[in-house]
Amino acid sequence: MTNVETELDDIMVLSLFASFERELRISLQAIIDNNTNKINSTLIRLTSLTIDSIERWIVSDMINALEDIVLLETRSKTKQICEYRNWVAHGKNRNKLPSIQTDPKTVQVTLLDFMIQAKRAI
Repeated sequence: MTNVETELDDIMVLSLFASFERELRISLQAIIDNNTNKINSTLIRLTSLTIDSIERWIVSDMINALEDIVLLETRSKTKQICEYRNWVAHGKNRNKLPSIQTDPKTVQVTLLDFMIQAKRAI
């Protein structure tokens, strides 16, 4: 694989993970909003605060929050992809290599599997 092909693959990994992260946040927001009994003003404010702050949640924490419904293997692979994505996005520091190298097809399959498992159980 040439350097150009590697760079294009890395851009695809970034794009795929960004889409996954957006869909994960939207799904979690919907779960919170749809499953919270808003019976008083305090619960309404807390639900709103949770939904508003979800943009600042750490991706690995969101992945871990679904430990009861997404298989351990899938969660582990997803976290490794996140680590690789972060490594690519922050300059590919050769002194701090990710635990895996990956490709767009593997990323697509893994992230889709994660979302299917998560949505099926919720």
